[in-house]
Amino acid sequence: HVHRITNRWGYVHTRTPEETLRELEHKLPRRYWIDINRLLVPFGKFICTGTRPKCAQCPLNDMCARVGVA
Repeated sequence: HVHRITNRWGYVHTRTPEETLRELEHKLPRRYWIDINRLLVPFGKFICTGTRPKCAQCPLNDMCARVGVA
């Protein structure tokens, strides 16, 4: 979920979860490393899903680049 969502937002531009991890460790302060996973997993399950994301219900709709969303 973290890989897909952070790429969809345009925050990172990576091809694999491992690349995403390295990029986020570089961009995010260490104090957020645990929280980002805790917050984005349920967000990815219920709002920013892999297929048919619920963009109209998303509280971040105005800030999202929607990379890869048709």
